[in-house]
Amino acid sequence: MTKKDYILIADILRYYKINRPDNKQQELISQLSNDLCVELEKDNPRFDRVKFEKAVGF
Repeated sequence: MTKKDYILIADILRYYKINRPDNKQQELISQLSNDLCVELEKDNPRFDRVKFEKAVGF
């Protein structure tokens, strides 16, 4: 995957985080973001979790 792909994923997660204020949905988005980070780190050792989570809004 490329940086462009990571940005697209973060943008989609941020959209749902902003537009779904329900606590259950926020929790789900947080879990999804974390699970994606685990897999993206496996895919690319240079993947920056902190930067990704910031882009999502966490």
